[in-house]
Amino acid sequence: TNAAGIDRYTALVSVEERLISPTITTPPLSLQTQVGESFNLMCVVDGLPTPQVMWSKDGAMLSTDTRIIVNDSSVSVSNSDITDSGVYTCTARNLAGVVSHSVLVTVFEELVPISFTILPESVSAIPGEDIVIDCQASGFPVPTIMWGASDNFTQRVSILEN
Repeated sequence: TNAAGIDRYTALVSVEERLISPTITTPPLSLQTQVGESFNLMCVVDGLPTPQVMWSKDGAMLSTDTRIIVNDSSVSVSNSDITDSGVYTCTARNLAGVVSHSVLVTVFEELVPISFTILPESVSAIPGEDIVIDCQASGFPVPTIMWGASDNFTQRVSILEN
């Protein structure tokens, strides 16, 4: 507008949403549980637009039924049985991309006591020399072997897994 008059022009303005690829900020964790117990897998995701989350087990899409509740951030299984064992995958997808994270769930029928299959043996060494002490155990759920020392040499201990 000015002293000579008014003129108009219309233009289209479009605002595009910024795209951010999905990320899994809190991935599900592998777990072991006993038949009849309940378990829950969490998968917290981020991205723009908000990613759609899908769950699968051993490559087949999971859906809610009488024992399994599936939602965007979790899978809850009640009264678990052996058939619930498998690889569970959380997949997050949006316009910017896709990301997945898989975990192993093991449902066992009974506890198996720990049994050492290889016992550690005493070792003599001179200062500065590397040593290897082997120890293996079986059981179910799979046992965790923990090492300790009678003095403060623990900062120089490396744990090697088979």
